[in-house]
Amino acid sequence: MRQAVRAAYPDPLHYYRINIKAVVAHSNRVTAAVALFSMKLSIEDITFRLQWKPKSVQHYIRECSQFVDDLTAATISGAAIF
Repeated sequence: MRQAVRAAYPDPLHYYRINIKAVVAHSNRVTAAVALFSMKLSIEDITFRLQWKPKSVQHYIRECSQFVDDLTAATISGAAIF
């Protein structure tokens, strides 16, 4: 995961590069839960798709949804346009 971040964002001052230690394999599952929730899927549907317990899904949705707007803005502002 970290190697992919380095390849995607070569600028060492990019948000993801600065916070690269927070990028772990588990990040994909958390991102999936947040993305599915943002697409208006129910907790039950997310639980089924990711094979998690409902409390785990609710925990990550609650924790991550506070940061989604900031992360999205940082990603968009750091994206290279070709």
